Amino acid sequence: MIRELKESYNYKTVMAVLSVLTFVSGLAFSFLGEIFLPFAAAFCASLFLFERSRGRVLSYVIPAVPSIISISVNGIFGIISVEYILLALIIVLVYRYSGTKTEAAVYITLVASAFLLLSLYLGGARAIGSFNLSVVTDHYMKILNTFKAELLNILNTYGELEGDMNSASFSREELDIAFDELLYQLVSLIAVLAFLISGIAIKLFSFIALRVGKNGILKSFAHFIPTNITSYAFIGVLIISIFSGTATQFGIVMLNVCNVLTAVFAYMGIRYAMTFAAMSGRRGFIYALTVGALLIAPSGAVRLLSIVGVWATVGTNNAMRDISSND
Repeated sequence: MIRELKESYNYKTVMAVLSVLTFVSGLAFSFLGEIFLPFAAAFCASLFLFERSRGRVLSYVIPAVPSIISISVNGIFGIISVEYILLALIIVLVYRYSGTKTEAAVYITLVASAFLLLSLYLGGARAIGSFNLSVVTDHYMKILNTFKAELLNILNTYGELEGDMNSASFSREELDIAFDELLYQLVSLIAVLAFLISGIAIKLFSFIALRVGKNGILKSFAHFIPTNITSYAFIGVLIISIFSGTATQFGIVMLNVCNVLTAVFAYMGIRYAMTFAAMSGRRGFIYALTVGALLIAPSGAVRLLSIVGVWATVGTNNAMRDISSND
């Protein structure tokens, strides 16, 4: 049974530790922000998984307390605190019913993206005292314009100090174009952050399940591997995005989809690079090369890693299919 603990672990001790970790991380997420979200979700999911069905109490009480405290202190703005419980439920339900890590990551990314948008909205509404969406949007645009003005001043001041105004000065129009490009990609940036949250949460949950579970981890949850169809779709989206630009609504949509898939397959590329480094015995050189490329040319390095990730994903899926067909 997936809920059984190793004989070397005492049930009451494990429940006490998971309860404390869930409570502390849930409270930290509720009051300090998303940086604690993946940890709260993973600990909560572990508590859900390993608490025995008979006499189940901790799974109901412990996760609820941080949310109740947050809502009591912050009112409706504290509703965001229930997110970690929802993510924990997604993890444990997908795992319980033999789903895959990929499925769990997709569901968590979608839910976390929605909550990030909700958090931005509620944060703006709280700051200005109004729930009117257009007013909240105007609030963020004012902040953005103020930031652009300050940044423009800093860049041009730096140019004056360097004594090369012809090459170091920036115009408002150039800065507007740069920020517009960033705003076009806001949705995908939120999705990438949500994907990162899902990755950390699932990785930590898997570690706990493997560490204390009697029978290890379910085979279906052992690896994160996108399908070949997703791999081919990414290549198509990448090509379309390169040629479509951001002049049209379609181009903006393709850019955002491409950004999300690039993050997914860049992760696969990094995993392959780490595996290859360990197998080749040149770990230090490959790690240094990868980190150096990311620092010197981050955009190109991420794109290259995503292509490597596609190649590794397709190769892995084909190899697994051949093994299954030979069994």
